[in-house]
Amino acid sequence: MELETFRKEIDRIDAELVALLLERMKLSEDIAALKIKEGMAVRDEAREKALLENRSSHADSEVKRQAVREVFEAILKASRNVQHTLMGTDEA
Repeated sequence: MELETFRKEIDRIDAELVALLLERMKLSEDIAALKIKEGMAVRDEAREKALLENRSSHADSEVKRQAVREVFEAILKASRNVQHTLMGTDEA
């Protein structure tokens, strides 16, 4: 494969990732509404820890496990930011 072919494939995957991330952020908004109704906190550290362990466990090398973990840490932070904004609270 040539470099341009690889880049086109990455662009295709990135477009899918953006669509999925926006779908995930919409769910974060829905979760925020539920947490407001139920009086729940934004952060669930046990859930986050389990999620990070689960997602990174699918990688086949340590460097990929770390990369997946870093990406999901950023996704979780963005999701918390969405919830904090909707709930009118500060990131702790």
